[in-house]
Amino acid sequence: LENDTHPRIIPQITQTMEESDSVYVDTLSLSQRAELLAKYAEASVEIQMQLDDLLKQSIKKNPAVLKSWRQNATQGRKKGFTITLGSTNSDPRGSMRDPELIQQYRAHSEQLKKENNSFWYGTTEGKNKRSAKLIEKSVGENKIKIDVEDKAQLQGEELDRIRKLASYVPKLVLRRMFQNTQAIKAPEIETFPAAVVFADISGFTPLTEKLAAQGAEGIERLTTELNKYFGRLIELIHLHGGDIVKFAGDAVLVVWPAFNRATLGGQVLWASQCSKALLNELNDYSVEGTGCILRLHIGVGAGEVSGIHVGGTTSVEYFISGQVLEQVSNCEKEAAPGEVFVSAVAWTLVEKGRLSGTQKTKGLMANYKIDNVDYPADLPVEPQLPIYADMEAQLKMYIQPAVLRHAISGSKRWLAELRNVSVIFLNLTSPFKEYKLQELQQAIINMQAVIEKYEGTVRQFMIDDKGSVLIVGFGLPPKAHNDDPARACSTAIELHEVLSKMSLPCSIGVTTGKAFCGDVGSAVRREYAMVGDIVNLSARLMVASKGGVLCDQDTFDSAKTNKALSFKPLDPIRVKGKTNPINIFIPSKQGKDRKENEKEISEETQVCLFGRENQKKIISQSVLDLKGRNESKSSLMTNPSVFRIQAVMIEGESGTGKTMLLQFAEKLFRENNSKGKILSGCGDQLNTSTPYYPWRDIFETMLDSEGNFPEWVAKDIPATFLPLLNVVLPKQLEETKEIASMSGQLRTEKTREILVKVLKRLATSGTLILLDNIQWFDSASWALISALREIHGILLIAAIQQAKSMPVQYNQLVNKPNTQKIALGNLGEDDVTQLIANRLGVTKVPTEISKEIFAKSRGNPFIAHEITLAIKDFVHPNKYGEMTVTPEIQAALKGVPTALSGLLTAKVDKLSPSLSLILKVGSVIGRSFSVDLLSLLMAKETDKANLQQDLSKLVQAGMIESEPGPHPTYAFTNILIRDAVYNLMMFSQKRDLHKSVADYIIKHFPGNTVYYPALAHHYKSAELYDEAIVFLTKAGSRSLFNFENKEAASFFSEALELTVKLKVSTSLDSIGTARKLGVSYYNLGIFDKADSILREVSELLGVTIPTDESKARSATKPGKKIPFKLICEDPSELSHRKREAVIILLALAKLNYYACNRSIATFCAQLAVQAGESVSAAVQAEALALHAVCAAAGGDTTTAGEHHQKAIQIAGTQLDVLKNVHQFAGMVHASMAKWDDSLASFNLAIDAAKTVGDLRSWEESTVLAGTVKYLQGDLAESVRMTKEAFVSSKSRGDFQMQVLALCAQARNDYANGDNEECLKNLIDIEVAFENVSNGDVSARINYTGLRALMHLHLKNDVQACFDQVSTMLDIFKLKEPTAWFTFCGYIFQVEASTLMVAQCKKDSKAPINKKKLASREEKSMVALSKFSQSFKFVAPMYQMWEGIHKAINGKTNKAEEDFKMALEGSKNLNMKFEEAIVSYEKSIVSRDVKNVNQIWENYPGLKIRGKVFCEIHDWFPEGSQEGISVVVSPPGSPTNATPSTSLSKSSRSDPVLSDPGSPLPPLNRSGSEMTRSRSGSATGSLNSSTDSTNSNASTTSPTSDRLRADRSAFLSTSTPRADLTKRNSMSTYEAGPKGPSNTIKERMSAFERRSADTK
Repeated sequence: LENDTHPRIIPQITQTMEESDSVYVDTLSLSQRAELLAKYAEASVEIQMQLDDLLKQSIKKNPAVLKSWRQNATQGRKKGFTITLGSTNSDPRGSMRDPELIQQYRAHSEQLKKENNSFWYGTTEGKNKRSAKLIEKSVGENKIKIDVEDKAQLQGEELDRIRKLASYVPKLVLRRMFQNTQAIKAPEIETFPAAVVFADISGFTPLTEKLAAQGAEGIERLTTELNKYFGRLIELIHLHGGDIVKFAGDAVLVVWPAFNRATLGGQVLWASQCSKALLNELNDYSVEGTGCILRLHIGVGAGEVSGIHVGGTTSVEYFISGQVLEQVSNCEKEAAPGEVFVSAVAWTLVEKGRLSGTQKTKGLMANYKIDNVDYPADLPVEPQLPIYADMEAQLKMYIQPAVLRHAISGSKRWLAELRNVSVIFLNLTSPFKEYKLQELQQAIINMQAVIEKYEGTVRQFMIDDKGSVLIVGFGLPPKAHNDDPARACSTAIELHEVLSKMSLPCSIGVTTGKAFCGDVGSAVRREYAMVGDIVNLSARLMVASKGGVLCDQDTFDSAKTNKALSFKPLDPIRVKGKTNPINIFIPSKQGKDRKENEKEISEETQVCLFGRENQKKIISQSVLDLKGRNESKSSLMTNPSVFRIQAVMIEGESGTGKTMLLQFAEKLFRENNSKGKILSGCGDQLNTSTPYYPWRDIFETMLDSEGNFPEWVAKDIPATFLPLLNVVLPKQLEETKEIASMSGQLRTEKTREILVKVLKRLATSGTLILLDNIQWFDSASWALISALREIHGILLIAAIQQAKSMPVQYNQLVNKPNTQKIALGNLGEDDVTQLIANRLGVTKVPTEISKEIFAKSRGNPFIAHEITLAIKDFVHPNKYGEMTVTPEIQAALKGVPTALSGLLTAKVDKLSPSLSLILKVGSVIGRSFSVDLLSLLMAKETDKANLQQDLSKLVQAGMIESEPGPHPTYAFTNILIRDAVYNLMMFSQKRDLHKSVADYIIKHFPGNTVYYPALAHHYKSAELYDEAIVFLTKAGSRSLFNFENKEAASFFSEALELTVKLKVSTSLDSIGTARKLGVSYYNLGIFDKADSILREVSELLGVTIPTDESKARSATKPGKKIPFKLICEDPSELSHRKREAVIILLALAKLNYYACNRSIATFCAQLAVQAGESVSAAVQAEALALHAVCAAAGGDTTTAGEHHQKAIQIAGTQLDVLKNVHQFAGMVHASMAKWDDSLASFNLAIDAAKTVGDLRSWEESTVLAGTVKYLQGDLAESVRMTKEAFVSSKSRGDFQMQVLALCAQARNDYANGDNEECLKNLIDIEVAFENVSNGDVSARINYTGLRALMHLHLKNDVQACFDQVSTMLDIFKLKEPTAWFTFCGYIFQVEASTLMVAQCKKDSKAPINKKKLASREEKSMVALSKFSQSFKFVAPMYQMWEGIHKAINGKTNKAEEDFKMALEGSKNLNMKFEEAIVSYEKSIVSRDVKNVNQIWENYPGLKIRGKVFCEIHDWFPEGSQEGISVVVSPPGSPTNATPSTSLSKSSRSDPVLSDPGSPLPPLNRSGSEMTRSRSGSATGSLNSSTDSTNSNASTTSPTSDRLRADRSAFLSTSTPRADLTKRNSMSTYEAGPKGPSNTIKERMSAFERRSADTK
């Protein structure tokens, strides 16, 4: 040190630094300081001593230097520099070192290392039984390498396999096998001195809870972080010579065994050094992205340790015991996070001066907190024990079956899985004492027997100061079952019973849920573990049970239907790691009481018996016949065959409802025979070899409450033979000498003879015997079934699971006389839909839900029921019992319910690892997979020949099936199998496979657009989000181009979610994607979503769209320019962003036009015109044309004319642009009542749309052109065009266009006087509205006006009409007159309100206050007046209604003037139909019968439509029908009007389908179309030719019956709101608890409630 204030380091230690001379420490960079510290740690003791002395001298004058040094070291460590400070402990402190002392320490270290090697390798004479020769080689100054030369050692793959197995056990176990060739036979114990460390990780619980909230991915992340942490922890422990005995959840138990007591102090020193190293490197460990910090607190002890092997012949557990465990437990509790405490015993064993620390509490034996290891010992060489072939068999006894399964097959990298498991934590609260080893051995054997009985897996057994802890898992491979939660409960109960009999008190917790199942640790030391929130919770419940058994809510939910179990709920409790209280239950095997059982039968049975009517009839008849035969005992002598046993055999696959039919039979029997006897038995898969096991419940019924036999037993059975009943009774009688002397065969025969006697006593005449799961009956139990044939007057109903090969006894039984067989298959789609509706408590199920569940379940009732339960918590029906499909429901449908997961996982676990691996890889590819791709992905595991053989095995197992095609391809037989297998895999496993699949598609199918969705899916699953966004956008654009808007919206939404994740949501590409998403929703008719998305994207571009009409109106005043300034950080993107902004403005303009937000639509269109000048000609032309429409709606005809002309010029010959420009031009002309110009423009738009193939644009222009025809009086042509457009839109599943066309159809029907057809169209509009939002106000205006009139015309319901008019007025209050084609809605609401007033004037008991009616009438006229100011062609109709009101009030002369003006206006505007209406009204007022008849001749439809005017003026000319309530003909009567201009029922046909020259292709029926079938109507003609022939063959077809039902439905208001039946497959299907309705009787009441909701 040349300068006392700036310490320097001698060059020998800094050889790798660039400086050739000495350097100042505080001038070094952070990385240089880190490197220097690392070198210091690796230096020899002598160099460290020199440096320590130099530092100490410097620190005396400048203590801050050392503080700075430490801070820099810590920072470097956090930055990721490799600093092995833990190897000899950093920051040495203490007094000046004595060289002689140092030499002494070094000598001790050398001796310690030699004796440590002696312990592990057994070099002492006689210790090592093998012929191994140890060779010690010096490697450097302080390291010694140990080699073992032995020809018996293994090499190659076999060595690797066994060494992998050895990593699952402590080295102490391997040492025992190495040093002693005799096989381990439990119980075995070895005692040795050792230092012991217990290192506990605090912060693991909150980390678990936080990551568990993320679901399966969170569980995997938890395991990844745990393994990362444990990996370094294991490395440091092995570096310091420790051996990990147990991984105790978030802690480790480590030993440093000593060769003798003399070297124990050295082992304590190594343990202390290791503890400080762990703190230096792993304390304050931050888990990225969680905000959680992991900290260590460590306890160190020393003393005698017993290594103990206990267990049976198939499974052995190794653990350590001894007083030292109490030491480390106390030290660990006393240590705070970041501290190491060592016991006083251990402290005194270490050489004086080696450790520095303090006692925090008083007392000689108080624990010490280690401050520093002042003089560390040189580290030992990690023992590498040799491996021998005979070790493999012994190692397997210590390892879980799941590990062995994969290790043997060589597929160990697929070991880790995410599984639904049930976990048992059991604590033997009595502390273990070594002298009670035999007692512990017996307890372990007894517990293993119970666990093996229920096919669970022992995860771990360990002992600490508080007792012993056993951890058991259910659902682990290869022993997974569909009833694992019930098995876990049964195991827990029996374990408690077994241990209680041994006077060993215990506490047990049982939980169920998702957990990581796989390796925890590293490649050199690991354990197969279950990791997850449920594992922690199980331990908490174990503590809370306090000597009993507790289970959680999920275990209860999964096991509650098990007949052998019952559960007692307790008050919720709070436990560590849970924010909210948790529900807990006490499971028991006491059985359920009668009432509880009957309640379950009544609820569950009904749910799962949909579609089983025929089977229920057989059961019902058999049960009722039994009662009848029992009541007719007098005929026994005359006809004994009647009283022979009657049997019903129920046969079906798992989940088809066999048990439910048995419960139905029991319920029916109790209801009809309260005094009758029922005997029930059930086979058990776990007891298929236990004689008479299924009959135990039946025979127990003969015992009284105290377990005593009835009197007749003593009479029928000699006392010497009573113990033979032990096979069926819980009460065990002492065996007699007579029985003991019997041969096996005689004993069996005698037992059966006695049991038959008892059975005949129990099964008296009239008894119902129910036997379930008889496929699991043992041979003795089958013999008892045969014996039942000897008993008269009973009924046997038995259920058996269907299999390829049925038991011989069953086939014999079925072929007996008086036996009926019921074969249960899967349900049809309708029955599954009923089941879903009933279970969810809804009146209807959305089609997408019912189809999804039916597809997944394939009609299996149990599977359908379980999937339904999975979504139940997310279903919240409205007051009408209707449900809405939410994202939560969709997400739940994608998963696999827990019960099904267990069932399917159990099937997969029965396969070999190679077969299950194929399923796993195939599940990543998808529902189907090609052999070529599969072999590519599995190249490391198998070759193509073996793969083909394995695929054939999977086909035989029913897991997959071959698919036809040019290339070998297979598919999962059920999508649920695929999902269950896929969910087993770790995300890390799936990520790599998904990327490989995507790469394969890119390579083999480049540019194929069909694969865009698949590529997007695989890249997203591989977490390659940039690539996923690209293909999601491409897939969405392709769907949008094909007008598959629902799919497009899904793709775009998914892409935008990823842009948010990547924080690129404001990029140009993301803005384009969002805009396309808005357009997709607009095309779907979901205006609210479209508007929200487009506005949000517009904001991102810097363009703000006003939400208030007044602000928009103010901004668009003549001569005022709207400000337009884009946000654009990259100048190269400016033009592209501007184009996006203009396109978005155009979309918003059209959207708001249809939403009747005229000022906002004008604002968007005007701003698009301003900004579009520098964009493409196509965009500019469309902007001008759309603004022309908005200007015309606002009365600015000059601007409208100029802009539409300019738009046509700019569009030129671009047909794709002209189809829109001409359509807008037609709307402009129509707004100005220029009908010929309007039709010419619409026809040009129609032709352009046809040419470019845009059916939607063609349909829209066709409907609007048909509306012009209507105004011109050409009703027939209007009907033809409208129906043509409707058929096309329906074939495409475009609900928005269907609404537009149906509204026009309903208007035409009303004009033609066909109110029945009008009603049917309104019904279909209501259905279509369920698939679009309320944003299309223009359609709702027309629809609501017609609905109001139908309430009066068909029902004379003034109140309902009043509500509809009120709804309309509410709309008019908020909306400006915007869309010219809504004129009929404005007119119809005036017509309806005027008619109501006329009705109430004649009816003194009118339900509506006359003032209110008058108010509505006045407001309706105001609204019509306002509309006529914007659209002059409505002025004549307004003038007519002015005249009508004056005529009603007796102002006939003034009314005449209005009629005259209206008539002239209609003629001038060439509106012939309106002219006829005005003339008709004028004739009614003037009582001109001749003119009325003339008008009827020209427009026969007015004979019915005109009744409105007759009603208003209370004058009915001859030939008209008086009174609105009698307008509709009774069912079956001929229609009153069949005019030539009206489309009558008998003459209607679809012009598109009947005309061979039609430009549209034939329409295919699809799931998205409305399958409405009307006799002769356009929509009805969508049926096949066969259907058409059949429907025309009879005048009383089902279709005509349904139509009559439709009309009568309108007259009913009392029925609760229900679905619209199966008439429209695009709609939801009705399925209430009472079954589907075959009529539409409920529809009008649904209409009425909907109107109230809308209001």
